[in-house]
Amino acid sequence: MNQAARKLRYEEAAERYRREELELRQSRQRELAARHRSRLNGRAYLCFVVVILSLFGLLFAVAKMNISSAQKALRAREVQEAAEAERKAQEALRVEVARLESSARIEKVAEDELGMVRGSSSLVVRLRPREAGSAAGPERVQNGESPGPRPADWEE
Repeated sequence: MNQAARKLRYEEAAERYRREELELRQSRQRELAARHRSRLNGRAYLCFVVVILSLFGLLFAVAKMNISSAQKALRAREVQEAAEAERKAQEALRVEVARLESSARIEKVAEDELGMVRGSSSLVVRLRPREAGSAAGPERVQNGESPGPRPADWEE
């Protein structure tokens, strides 16, 4: 019985050893699987963070472009308004120049402020260029007389 008991104990020990070995292998496999899952979870987390940061960066870039575009549009509108104001001022100045250059106004200023009177006859004074050694002066022409030929660029 001794031998049978030893054999039984030996088989029980071998069985226990196999179970422990199996449990140890299963434990290692679980650890490896847990480590692998942990790495996958870490990589997934890292990918998630990268994607979120990329989206925030993209959102920031789009917002910046919209702000820049709005500022440029506002500046363009201000420039157009300033140009329109300058056009109006220029037109007002043109009207003022036309008013100041009008014959009626010039006659009125000449009569009222300068004391000039309208002459009764038209007197034309024609100037001739001086010739070398001569003392040619203005020539007076009375009403009805012809002052001579008119230059080609004479305006009526």
